[in-house]
Order: sequence, then C-alpha cells, then structure tokens
Amino acid sequence: MSLPQRQIYCALHTSTQQLKPVVSQLDRRLPLLADLTEPKTPPSPDVPLLILPPSLENPQQPPNLQNPKQPSSASVQNLPIPEVPVIGLAVKTATSNNQPSFQPAIKPPVQITSAISAARKQLLSVIPAFPESIRIFDPVETNQIINRSTYGLSPLESQRYAKFLAQPNTGIARILPAQIYRFNPNQRRNRLQPTVAERFPFVPLGRSTSGLTPRLALQIEEGKFQIPLTGLNYGFMINLGEVSLENLNATLQNIPTLSQQQREFFLYYSPPNQLEALQEDRLLLLSGKDGVRLMPTSELLPILRSLPCTRENGRTAAFLSTNLPAFIQAPVVLNNTYLLRLFQYQVPDVILKNEPISRSQRRNLDQILETPSSDVLVAIRPVNRGADGSYTILWRWLNQFPDPKIQDLDKYLDLE
Repeated sequence: MSLPQRQIYCALHTSTQQLKPVVSQLDRRLPLLADLTEPKTPPSPDVPLLILPPSLENPQQPPNLQNPKQPSSASVQNLPIPEVPVIGLAVKTATSNNQPSFQPAIKPPVQITSAISAARKQLLSVIPAFPESIRIFDPVETNQIINRSTYGLSPLESQRYAKFLAQPNTGIARILPAQIYRFNPNQRRNRLQPTVAERFPFVPLGRSTSGLTPRLALQIEEGKFQIPLTGLNYGFMINLGEVSLENLNATLQNIPTLSQQQREFFLYYSPPNQLEALQEDRLLLLSGKDGVRLMPTSELLPILRSLPCTRENGRTAAFLSTNLPAFIQAPVVLNNTYLLRLFQYQVPDVILKNEPISRSQRRNLDQILETPSSDVLVAIRPVNRGADGSYTILWRWLNQFPDPKIQDLDKYLDLE
C-alpha cells in the first residue's frame, strides 16, 4: 500500500471513530424532525405541526384525542412589504392586534457540531492525496463558488472594464433584486449562517470623518434602481442619460441633461438636523410629492428664489418647485448614467429598539447617542443585465459632504 493510500485509510478510520458518538444522538433526534413540515398556510388548531412518535410520548399519560396538542408554531401571515420605518413615533401595525407567530429554531448540540468539524478537518487534510483521476469536491467550497457566481461579480467583468477601474475613485458592483434581501420567515434556513446581505454587503465608498463606512446602498425593484430606506438611511437619484462617467466632477458643471434646479438640489440640499423633519423629508422623496410644508407665502417666494444658493438655504430652495427634482428610485436603462446623493446613519440601538436607559447609564448619554453618518455624491452606469434581474454597474465617487448630524435624539430616549 502506497503512502497516499495509507494516509487516506487512516483519515477515514479516524473520522469514522470521531463520528460514532454522533450517530446515536442523531438517531434520537431524527424522529423529532421527521414530521416537521414547512406549512404553506396557517394550520388548523387541531393539527399539530410536530408529532412525537409513540415511543417518546409520556407513558404515564396517554394522549387525549379530544384535546390534541396545539401546534408549536404557525406560518407567518402573508403580509405586504413593510412600509418605511418610523423612528420615535407610535405607528399602527399592519393588522389589528397582530402578534408575530412563534418560529421554531433547532440548534444542534455543541457535541455534535464539534465532532463533525473535527472529522471534516481530518478528511480535508487528505484530499490532495487522491490521484488526479479521482476528484474530491469540498461541498462547503462548492457552495461558496455557487454563491459568488449567484450574488457576486464575475472576474471577467472586472477585466473587461480594467481601463476604467484603473482611474481613481472608481469601481464596479453588482446590484441585486430587492427580494433577495427580504427575509421569508416561513422558509427553512440555517439561522446560524450569515444572510445574503451579510455575505455580500453593499460596496464601500471610502470612509466618513465620523468613522462610518458609506456604502453604495442600491437594489432593483420592479425594473428600477431603488435606494433602500433602512434605519434613517435615504437618498435621491436622477437619470442623466448618455453622459460619460469620466466627464463628471464634484461641481456638476457642463451636464446638458441636468437643470439648474437639479444641480442645486444635489449640491446644496442639507439633511435636517431634527429627527422628525428628517423623516418627513424621507417620506416626501418616497412619495414623490412636493414639499407643501416648505412652501413659502407668495410674498416670500420671489425673495427666496433670488437668494444665492448656499448649503444653508439649499434645502428650502430645493423644495420650492411643485415637483421634486429627484427621487429615491428611477427606471433602469442600460448605458445611462445616474447621479446619486446618499445619506446614511448608524442609529443607536436605544433609539431604534426603544431600549430603556437606566439611571446609571445616563452619565454616558453622549457615547450612547453617538450617530456616525455619511453624505456622499456618486454616479453609476449600468453596463450589463443578468438573467436573474441583477445589474452590473460602474461607479464613480464624486464628492463627500460634511457628515450630517441629528441634534435632538435625546428627546426620544426612554429614561427609567
């Protein structure tokens, strides 16, 4: 027997010994999972989802057929896509008195996972010992390759646009359909594994002065580029048409498809520093309605329009027209250039989850309410559409504005 053969047989024997204790534990757990089905509709109250075999029933207490077991879980109702979250305000639920259904989770014992990991490590070490005529594939590595091809970029695409990517402040990214990021609570999955959003996060766009990494947060929704409104993040965009990315700069000058009003909006809009006003702006951009609450009187309108456009009055000037100059989404057109302004906030959990603040924590309110943020101007150009509805885009970072601040978060604290 050759040395590689001895190595393989020794590894197989060792891994078999390591997995022997696991077999008995799996045999005990398997009956518990055999009848666990994935419900398509909410089950009837008299139909249990998890049926224990007779051998595991309590022998001292026979089953009561007149009062069967209640289901340990139920499928979540098929509700519409959640609306934009509102922070610091009480809102109604989608259905009256709706309580989230309990979703079971099955966590394997540490003894089982440790034994399997040790056996796997032993077997992986001898894969190179197999002859070339026998190819052994690692399923974990195979899944990683499949995930990269499904959600990531192809190396050929980066090579194709190498000349553009050699320029500073440029990059390439794949924009995925929005449904990929939506969590389906009725779908079986390994909750210990990272989600698609965690494995393939949005492309980073540098780093803000407050420490937050701004990202190209973008998704495809019904054939449109859409800025996801997660937390307090928002932004706006506009289609510039067939404008070259190389010709764009931070001043947005000499762009024939960009009106003066749109240019001022992208350059001088300033996010509100009050939480309520900030969320109102997000909803205005989402709905596409004009800023009625910002409209001045007929006497003040000519005066405001005559003011020089600065960052201080840019937000008011941007909402003076009857139509907003940009929105949070725009139809995707290949080889067109889009201009985006993205605002992102790392909102403290005490605000997002309305967590109570104890008396001992009050001395650290400044640290608790720290909200790193970013404000960037970026241009993108879709160059290829995938069969799954995703798009490959080229992007160019144009400018980074001062980090926006929220000055009244302390008003929304739950102090004990």
